[in-house]
Amino acid sequence: MRAAGLKELKWVFLAFVFAALAAILGLAWTGFRILLNPPVAIFILPFVKETFFKKKRSRYKQLLAISICLFIILASLRISNEFLGDAPITDIFYLSILTMILAIFSICYGWFFIECLRMIRILTGSIEQWVKTRYKLLALSCALAISTAVFPMCYPNHETFHVQDAIKIAMAVSNLLFSATSFTAWFLPNRIKRRLANSQVPTTAEEVPVKPTQKLGNAVVIAIIDYLGNKLAPLINKSPEAAKGLLLLSIEAAEKEVNTLMPDFTTLHDAILVDLKDRLEQLGIGDVQHIIDVLASDLVDHQSLLVMLSL
Repeated sequence: MRAAGLKELKWVFLAFVFAALAAILGLAWTGFRILLNPPVAIFILPFVKETFFKKKRSRYKQLLAISICLFIILASLRISNEFLGDAPITDIFYLSILTMILAIFSICYGWFFIECLRMIRILTGSIEQWVKTRYKLLALSCALAISTAVFPMCYPNHETFHVQDAIKIAMAVSNLLFSATSFTAWFLPNRIKRRLANSQVPTTAEEVPVKPTQKLGNAVVIAIIDYLGNKLAPLINKSPEAAKGLLLLSIEAAEKEVNTLMPDFTTLHDAILVDLKDRLEQLGIGDVQHIIDVLASDLVDHQSLLVMLSL
């Protein structure tokens, strides 16, 4: 998070912190797992909001409210049963806890899963293959996270579950695969990136990435310029190279305006809405506002690339 300068990753960091605490403290009291695991999933919601939905409408508030309410209910039930009641855990009580945990995981990781699948579907050939692989690994990790909440439902009885070695092994394997896929996705080794990049051969001249200046020498801007340049070219009846050159100049101007070496989503968005619009008007391009609206919309749809490419 510090190296990439991505504030969005603080939510992923907190999720892993709570997961570690649940695993360690759960050895002392199993109730800690019920109290600490749901927040692991809930922290994913603001990450998805900040990564996929800047300047874009979403159901974030509704999903967050539902998840927090479910967590408050299940935490209250578990704590009251442990410290205020002497009655044994009934099947209905146990099943209710499992159902609420599954609902939280399905809501939070499900939203992340859907957005990863959407990005995999809309990404074009100009985006490097390792980026698509990262989305696929994250989608798989979301599915595995949900599965860890599904397995206990197979035996909705507190005593029966604790003597079922098969379910315990299945949950352990699912957790292990979740850890492996998550770790690989977030810390994708450079050798894997290079191998995937070498396997992707451009098929047309338009798919050859633009060469950025030294200041913009990062994969994020290369990918954004490459994608938006190919989108802009037919709209202004110019070559892809010329369109990418205009975008490059606009982004450089926006960077100087905010005095940054690494453009964030807002900088790129402003570069299109202000500087690029002025340049197109100076060139006498017709229907400039429509062109800007199309590019700005595409940038909003692909904003998660700024996070995925920066790692």
